[in-house]
Amino acid sequence: MGNSASLMNQLMNNQISGGIVSSICFAAISSIYLLLLQHMRNSGLRALIPSSDSDVAVVCPGQPAQPGGAKAASMTTDEAMALAEVLQCAAALNKRPWVLSSADKPRHAGIISLGGEVYNSFTAASLSAFCPGLRIQPPRGQDRDTVIRLGSTQIRPKEDESVAFIIRLSSSMTGCQGPVLLIFGEYGSDTCAAACYLRKNANRLYHDFWGDSFAVKLVTRPQFGHQGFPDRHEDISAAVFRENLRSRKRRLLAWIYGLKRNRRPGRPPLPFPHPLPSTESHDRAA
Repeated sequence: MGNSASLMNQLMNNQISGGIVSSICFAAISSIYLLLLQHMRNSGLRALIPSSDSDVAVVCPGQPAQPGGAKAASMTTDEAMALAEVLQCAAALNKRPWVLSSADKPRHAGIISLGGEVYNSFTAASLSAFCPGLRIQPPRGQDRDTVIRLGSTQIRPKEDESVAFIIRLSSSMTGCQGPVLLIFGEYGSDTCAAACYLRKNANRLYHDFWGDSFAVKLVTRPQFGHQGFPDRHEDISAAVFRENLRSRKRRLLAWIYGLKRNRRPGRPPLPFPHPLPSTESHDRAA
């Protein structure tokens, strides 16, 4: 009887120990799988978001200097929402963001610049220096519309159909230590739409351009608010940079990725049931 009881105790102890070991192994394997899955999901963001070690520098719009006064930070509600989207990208990469005004004259290795050239002097300088095919003329005199010249095309954004841009300037193009990412549009809501698109479609942008410099155009509908955010982009790199930067290898990789993506069922178009009321930020060009 004593030997039988001892044998039963030993079997039970072995089962308990085995269960504990199995649970530990399962937890370890699950943790590794989740880490790998998160790493794969963020691979696009990691390739597109400019950073220096653990830092991400974000340049926000600044108010133009008044006579006898200095520049001051000035952001609309929609531009603040765009900043929140970028901060989510930094958090997903465990990066520490540094939020600056364009009046601060940033000197960082890699920079994300929010807002167009009217209110962000850093964006204006970058467009002037590296994007000869994209020119933005703000309203002047009797012409109350902004005119965007994209190559030989002329665009006049309206609240029912506007445009936003995401432009990545690699360090090889700028000659700086790190790349520059420009996120802007005609209205503040356009800038928010572009930042949201970057966060949700970073992998798509990465597989389309494989870390090279690129420029994409997004068609937005500001009067519909978030329902007017785009679900696709148009490659305008050749028109913006006035040259085709796509290497043969990159074209082949983008083509292969495009075949895989086209096999998946497409998403239905975004619904626009009811127009949302216009906000103050709609009246301001970003």
